[in-house]
Amino acid sequence: MNPRKSTDVPGSPNRTTRVLVRFMVSCSRCSSIVSTQPTQSKYDPKNKAAIWGSYGYDPKFDVVRAPMQIVKLQHSVDQFTIAFFDVTDKGGNLAMAWGTEAAIVPFTVAP
Repeated sequence: MNPRKSTDVPGSPNRTTRVLVRFMVSCSRCSSIVSTQPTQSKYDPKNKAAIWGSYGYDPKFDVVRAPMQIVKLQHSVDQFTIAFFDVTDKGGNLAMAWGTEAAIVPFTVAP
């Protein structure tokens, strides 16, 4: 998904969706976060409202926050990978993997 693609998201500045998904591999309580916080296309340390990477992250912009389960992999993943698995018309799982660990969060599809 291109986080700067124009859409009709109510309350989003300039009618643009900005998505931040935070992922920490080695943590005891990991979460997947979808946020509408404005982003910077070029770093400006004076701009405290918009984020650059995860610098300046503010949870008040969170749309959804879902706890993720950390699992040890039987193999190593060289590149950070995001994948969907066990997907049906009702939902599935989202996984983010790197090294020998993956974080997994189940999701359901709204009717």
